[in-house]
Amino acid sequence: MAKPDRIVKQTYDWYSKAIDRALTASGLAPAERAAVQQLLWRTLGVKNAAAPPNDPDLADFNDTGADAQSIARAAQVTAESLAALDYLRQAVQTLQPGGNPAGILALVAPVMDQIDRLHHMQAGSRYPSALSLGKALLTLSGDADANPASGSEAAKLAATLGAAGGAGIDNAQTALGLITLFIGSVIDRAFTPAATAPGAGWV
Repeated sequence: MAKPDRIVKQTYDWYSKAIDRALTASGLAPAERAAVQQLLWRTLGVKNAAAPPNDPDLADFNDTGADAQSIARAAQVTAESLAALDYLRQAVQTLQPGGNPAGILALVAPVMDQIDRLHHMQAGSRYPSALSLGKALLTLSGDADANPASGSEAAKLAATLGAAGGAGIDNAQTALGLITLFIGSVIDRAFTPAATAPGAGWV
């Protein structure tokens, strides 16, 4: 398959840290913690929830099977469009003296590949909505431009919403990550393609 673009990877790392922080603070017994951890990874849409990858490929996620008119498809198209526009903004900036257009092109290429796969409804192109939502949030907050250290993937987003201080930022990132993960999961499970039977609607 193909590697996701940099912002999808950053979103995945954000969720990974959120899961780790939440479980560390939960006080659950090891066996219970392992079970909840697998449940959360399955909720995100990771195929191998027992051993989630550190550097995921798009093939590591369940294809949502989202219909062209579904909210899940709209969320992914919105996220890809925001990312592409943000890269375009960066590309314009690199045209200034001392810029690095080749570097921006390397970032844009995976986004364009994902848009092309999505347009042609290729298998595996419709990755989980939680990743689409997270990608959009990190793009809008400026976190996607920050090249953050591990554990600070959504620090700007957390600060924008009023969090302050190291612990406050970490707690906000954790809460926001889990909330976004759950909302994405609800979107993916709320709609399936429209039935073909006469008079049938969404199920």
